[in-house]
Amino acid sequence: MTKTERIITMMRFINNRQFFTLHNLCEAFSISRSTAIRDLAEIQSLGLPLVSSVGPDGGYAVMHNQLLQKSKLTSDELRALIISFLQATDEQLPYLKNPRELLEKLFSDAMPTEQDGLLRLQEVLLLDHSDLANMRQLPTVEIVPKMLTSLFKICMVDRQISVKYSDHHQQITLPACYVHYIFHEHGTWYADLLDEQKRCNQVLPVGSLLLTGDQSSTQRLSEDDLQNLITETARTMNVQLELEGTAITNFHANHFFHDTCTFTDKNKQLAEVASYLDLTYPNRIQAFANWIIALGAGVTVKSAPPQLISCLSKTVNRLKKQYG
Repeated sequence: MTKTERIITMMRFINNRQFFTLHNLCEAFSISRSTAIRDLAEIQSLGLPLVSSVGPDGGYAVMHNQLLQKSKLTSDELRALIISFLQATDEQLPYLKNPRELLEKLFSDAMPTEQDGLLRLQEVLLLDHSDLANMRQLPTVEIVPKMLTSLFKICMVDRQISVKYSDHHQQITLPACYVHYIFHEHGTWYADLLDEQKRCNQVLPVGSLLLTGDQSSTQRLSEDDLQNLITETARTMNVQLELEGTAITNFHANHFFHDTCTFTDKNKQLAEVASYLDLTYPNRIQAFANWIIALGAGVTVKSAPPQLISCLSKTVNRLKKQYG
């Protein structure tokens, strides 16, 4: 991204937020604090007036009634959005009740001269869920957990919440927890939570969660205390793998949420994977072992917990007995 492109995108970024900080800009655009300050000065010189506030909670806001006009999608942006939507329609998408209605709204935003071309694009685009007998037929929407949209709605306001969940027919309450992430993995939505009282992380299926009472009464940590707790409880990657050849391709096609992959040669034929495996749940250990085996012959386990090594050994021996 050139500087000009960054400035234009940053103006839209600012315009879409009631309030933002330098840290937000540095994180979103991968720039230094000094670069963010220079960019803001240039944006103000272009006529977008900003109001700043000082102090620990300080930041910037666009002066009232001085927002930019809403921008329309370009033709290429609209095509990209439609293709992305078509690719994702077989996933458990929150908020999506009628994919056909949303697709038609996207088509209606196109210029009349482009609408026929977009319809032909849908006919020629063969995706994972496509029905060759009817290329314009959209897949049935998978049911998402009812809690998912509620969790999204709350997190848009505050990521410190209070929930309870079922564990072996027992109701457990987390009176104060921080939502690290909400993610979709292997057909299931999960919430990655930090229990602020027990000072530990846990990943729970969204479908098992329930909100507890009035969320405004949840005891909240200050921003500094929360950041200190997040740093203190950060997970230590406990699985190290080395990949080569097709194992790298298989990894990118299917991997777990906490995995990170780093290429170790300039031709991108060797890579190291660091991952975190929660040993609390035996079924997750087995799923992880199955995944390592599915990566193929190009995977080498450099280090792993004994529980995973044992599970891998038993799984390989069982497969040898079954298939020789």
